[in-house]
Amino acid sequence: MISTPENPLSSPEEEISWLEQELRERKKKLGSSAGEKERFNATKEILKEAGESPDEVISENYRLKPEEVEKHTHALADESHHKQIDELLSIAGEHGLLNALKVVRKLNNPHLTDDFHDRLIAEGYLGK
Repeated sequence: MISTPENPLSSPEEEISWLEQELRERKKKLGSSAGEKERFNATKEILKEAGESPDEVISENYRLKPEEVEKHTHALADESHHKQIDELLSIAGEHGLLNALKVVRKLNNPHLTDDFHDRLIAEGYLGK
């Protein structure tokens, strides 16, 4: 399980720095013999765990309010899978990765969540 940051995160840069540190620790535990697949899976695990982190990990002034998460969730619910992924990436860019992970979790679609994590890795948000 990922650690809780010392202070609430208040910017995308702080989020990425925290998650990259968590990823470095995870990969260190895997050892130098770990292959690309193991490193990729470690990155996905970090993203999954980050998406389950408590609201308090994000500073109050940076965190999406519940009604904002709900608004994004409703707006995405009937969109195509591809459009949902693109919009989630847009949320990550505008509001930060943890807020986007909160929205995708609220959508409660494991396939969408998995594809979003894959896209985050492919786009270089984490783990590249």
